[in-house]
Amino acid sequence: MPVSVIGTRGCGKSTFVGLLYQTMERYTNDPEEKDKFIYYIAPDSLEKVLEIRNAMLSGKFPPITIRRQLHYVNILMGFKASLFERIVSAVKTGWFRNNYAKDYLGMILRIYDVSGEDIEEWRRTKRLHPELRELFDANIVVILVDCEKFTEATEGEKYTKMLEYDKELAIILSAYAEYRAKNKPREPIYPIFVLTKLDALEKTIWDRFKLDIIKNMDKYDEDICYEIGNKLMSSYISAANALKKGTQQVGVPLHKAKYFFSWAEVKKIDGSMPAAQDRKLVVIRDSNHPLNVHNVYPEHMYRAFIDYLKELLAKSQGKYADSSQLIQEIFGRSIDDRIRQQLHTYA
Repeated sequence: MPVSVIGTRGCGKSTFVGLLYQTMERYTNDPEEKDKFIYYIAPDSLEKVLEIRNAMLSGKFPPITIRRQLHYVNILMGFKASLFERIVSAVKTGWFRNNYAKDYLGMILRIYDVSGEDIEEWRRTKRLHPELRELFDANIVVILVDCEKFTEATEGEKYTKMLEYDKELAIILSAYAEYRAKNKPREPIYPIFVLTKLDALEKTIWDRFKLDIIKNMDKYDEDICYEIGNKLMSSYISAANALKKGTQQVGVPLHKAKYFFSWAEVKKIDGSMPAAQDRKLVVIRDSNHPLNVHNVYPEHMYRAFIDYLKELLAKSQGKYADSSQLIQEIFGRSIDDRIRQQLHTYA
């Protein structure tokens, strides 16, 4: 079951990748969650991911990617199946013939670098690039929303940039709905919005929406995040938010959106936020380092994000991934029985 992560250039995809990887690493090594979650990243994708992660461990934000540079990162995720899920999987995958039940449910998370220009090219030429087809085919879509673009201004350069950003994001959502209505009208979409750069919001916006509630959460609260996330989007990127609602009107089954928030704490200069080029991360240490989520990054948001993917996978119409199919997708080739036996737990 593929998951697509998309966003416009500069929205924080690379930072999202780095923080997500940091959380996966900590999740996997957490002695209280032993073997609950495992992951695998193929070498080409791992090289990109570790470059981002290592930069962040050095206190540096990852550089903004150029077009198509970060367009295809694959992460294979495995979630420990409950006894009930293992029984269902056993029946559906022929356990009684293969003499074993799958220990894990598997999915592929794909992170794409897609811009409004890419979408416009497809709508103009009707030629769909393979990466766009894979993006549109995913039933779970994660949209990164750049909070730094939001402004209370009603004129000027920043206001114009916010309108342009709203337009670009709306175009992406509209194209996604158009493709699904024509090609997969009966398959549901599970939208997930991750509002990035929360710490870069204007203070007036921060105070207006009482965002200290989000920043000071001890654990993820679905209802509060939905209410605040929906209000922020409807207030500052109303076109994109309206497209989210309108998608259902063109015959695309759209489930209720889920909202998460992301930020990475930066060192302040005289108590104020430095300019983008001067920003330096508060360093996130290795997996054994005690992490203060309020002062570094919201690990609880990323942990809840990972758990929600498992929840969606478990109830996805009884379709449980087969290890050989997942490996085929990542490596582009099949594997022999010996290797398949070693990796079967990723199904």
